[in-house]
Amino acid sequence: MEGLVVEMCWALVLVGVCSVLMRVLELVWLKPRRLRSTLGRQGISGPQPTFLYGNLPEMHKIQSTIARPPNDDHRVSHHRWSDFIFPYLQQWTHQYGQVYMYSTGNKQHLYVSRPELMKEFNLHKSLDLGKPLYLASAMEPMLGDGIIKANGRHWALQRKLIAPEFFLDKVKERVRAEIVELCGDRHHYRSPDMDTLHKLKTLTMVIQETLRLYGPGVIMAREVFADMKFGDLFVPKGMHIWSLIPSLHRDPENWGPDVNEFKPERFARGISEACKYPQAYIPFGYGTRLCVGQTFAMVELKMMLSRILSNFSFSLSPNYRHSPIYRMLLVPEYGIRLLIKEV
Repeated sequence: MEGLVVEMCWALVLVGVCSVLMRVLELVWLKPRRLRSTLGRQGISGPQPTFLYGNLPEMHKIQSTIARPPNDDHRVSHHRWSDFIFPYLQQWTHQYGQVYMYSTGNKQHLYVSRPELMKEFNLHKSLDLGKPLYLASAMEPMLGDGIIKANGRHWALQRKLIAPEFFLDKVKERVRAEIVELCGDRHHYRSPDMDTLHKLKTLTMVIQETLRLYGPGVIMAREVFADMKFGDLFVPKGMHIWSLIPSLHRDPENWGPDVNEFKPERFARGISEACKYPQAYIPFGYGTRLCVGQTFAMVELKMMLSRILSNFSFSLSPNYRHSPIYRMLLVPEYGIRLLIKEV
């Protein structure tokens, strides 16, 4: 009897070990291979991954060999700074095109910077295209369990609860109250009403062009929680979709040969006519997860800038060093030094 019990225990241990091994094999080999095979059959290629590490060694190597341009001469360059943010994505785009796959460990990524596909992403309203779970978990200590990291029905419920607070009529009320509270009318400044804000066409174009060239968001990441089709592209469940926003906003095929120039007038007839594929203009995200506070942000920017520009003029200091850097958001590495003059 005792021998039978021992044999049963060993059998259970063996079954458990085999189950764990099969689970590990599925995560590190079978699933990644299956996902890559699905995309490969559609003509999508990319750098060859290594076992367990994927393309991480190559990513670190490319990152380490890219030297940022010297700033000793203080010259401002608006053209190449984006090449030094995630340089491996830029290099692989040159090698494999605007759509390719790569791996980080056992996670499989589909990189997309093709404007036509961004249009398809924008039109896709499924809740099964959401925030990558591994990114959401990493940000939880800082962001909690709010709308930024939520997915599926949980995200939809939170958006439903919070969206009314950003309706235009409440943005009237909230931003104006903020201006009055902070500034009062000591300088006889009159807060612009909504009709006035709508008439600030030049200011709107300047804000839109600034968000195109130097928007705070750099990476747009999504996880596919169910098999999906975007146009002719089939994306299997489990893929992570990444897009580099500066590349989309600086694509000469979409924006024209003057893509690196600061030209607010390109938005003179609105976003829809600013480029061939306006859906590739994504300073506030895309699809169902479009930033719920974008209207609030735009109105607040207009009111703040109208307040500031009515009192001061600005120009760059000779000591300004142009060095945008990615630290969760796009920020100026050495700050922004300005010469301010009262008007």
